[in-house]
Amino acid sequence: TPTVSISVSPVSQAEGGGVVTFTLTRDVGTPSGLVVNLATSGSASAADFESNPLSLTPVTFSGSDLTTTFTITPVVDALSESDETLTFTISTGSNYAVSSSSESATLTITDLVPQVGIEYEIPGGSVAEGSGPVTITVSRSFATDVEAIVNLDRSGSATVDEDFTLSGITTDPSTSITIPANQISATFTLTPLRDNKVDGDQTVIFTIYTGPIINKRAPSTSATLTITDTTPVVSIAINSASRLEGGGSVTFTITRTGDTTSDLDVLIDLAGSATFGVDYTSTLSQFGSNTVTILSGFSSTDFTVTPSTDSFTSETTETVIATISPSVSYAVGSPSSQTLSITNDASGAGDPHMVGFHGQRFDLIGRPGKTYNILSDPLLQVNTLLGMQKTSDHSYIGGPVMMQMAFLTSNHTVLVNAGGYFVDDLGFVSVDGMFLNRGTSVLFKDDKLSVSFSDFSSSAKDLGLIGDNDKVVAKAKITLEGLYEFTVFFIQNHHSPYHPEIESTSKYYRRFLDFNASLLDHDRRPHGVLGQTA
Repeated sequence: TPTVSISVSPVSQAEGGGVVTFTLTRDVGTPSGLVVNLATSGSASAADFESNPLSLTPVTFSGSDLTTTFTITPVVDALSESDETLTFTISTGSNYAVSSSSESATLTITDLVPQVGIEYEIPGGSVAEGSGPVTITVSRSFATDVEAIVNLDRSGSATVDEDFTLSGITTDPSTSITIPANQISATFTLTPLRDNKVDGDQTVIFTIYTGPIINKRAPSTSATLTITDTTPVVSIAINSASRLEGGGSVTFTITRTGDTTSDLDVLIDLAGSATFGVDYTSTLSQFGSNTVTILSGFSSTDFTVTPSTDSFTSETTETVIATISPSVSYAVGSPSSQTLSITNDASGAGDPHMVGFHGQRFDLIGRPGKTYNILSDPLLQVNTLLGMQKTSDHSYIGGPVMMQMAFLTSNHTVLVNAGGYFVDDLGFVSVDGMFLNRGTSVLFKDDKLSVSFSDFSSSAKDLGLIGDNDKVVAKAKITLEGLYEFTVFFIQNHHSPYHPEIESTSKYYRRFLDFNASLLDHDRRPHGVLGQTA
């Protein structure tokens, strides 16, 4: 009679860990085709295996074989539970004996603990400053019927709430996230911030460390996100730090570094002692805060400041200061500010010259394009409109000159015009809109006003007016009987270049006005420039 024993290999196997083999052994090969009955016991159930272990019994030896085997496979049951056992015991039979030392074999099924990993759901593991949220996923290898608390350590060179924000977990360096029961993963988000600093690329690292019912899963037990520094650096340049009033535009250039794939709005603060709209104009909209846009595909943009020939005053150099203001869209580089100095064009040299009351000589300092009062009396107003002398390269020299004078009484207006640059533009005298021919005069009894216009030939220097090359070619006399008398001289100089292509043909002239004034009523005290000598 054969004696039968049973063994198992391995004696312990994890859920889902693979095949387990049970072996029955007899000491003699007879009888042929021996059938051995087995009984099962233990805490495991049929659901813990791929097939029902009860279906494996009885077991039959083949022929005279001394051994026979059968296998079982524990499965993952997604339950958080204690270790379980399955025991096969040889039952007694009529044609075999049971080994007293090996009548049973027990398999211990260990409960499988899920492995946990972490990963950023972005390609390449890097993201730009100021971009959208990044999802971080913490997952386990399989779901169970209990939640999993996954402990995380955060490290890296980036600073929370300065370089990035977190949602779904706390901002503590050591934190945790919970994977709910019967779910395989949980997520939280990280949003990179634009910090407006040139501080290079920075990293955020999350590392899983072991906790209850948690095993790390290599190689994804940590995840590193690189936040790339894409902050553009903005600076400002100027093509000229000084410009004469009326001397043309000055260009300010705003330049950015880095990516140019989108528009960039740059805040510009316009300040300084010069007055916007009076001392200068600009392609910017206002004094104070302005916005200029560097368009997509470009690394720079310009705006201009144009000094004006502002109203008459004796003033010092004025400034326009353009400064880049901070913004969440860029970092302010160097230089961050540029200053334009607007210099006074009224230096006095070449300014309008006149001989006032009592023979006193005057230089009228003013700005081209502006009208100034010469004399103010209830019976007579005298104003002058200034222009500018120019050279062939269109730059300004010598200060402004008088281009036009207006004499206004209660009932009449006399206009004296110096003429233009060309030989045929000789100037004129008009009274109430009617032009006087040279060699004629008019008298108005209502205002006791007389006006005459005649040819005249003299050098300006001989008349006490400045200008070695200036020639007087005509004169007008405006008299308010018993009160004032003005002699206005039409002066031209064909030696000053402006248009070289016609200067060579001697058809170009610089024309302007100067005058002498007489006070006939010495008791009057008029206002205006001439009032100083009345």
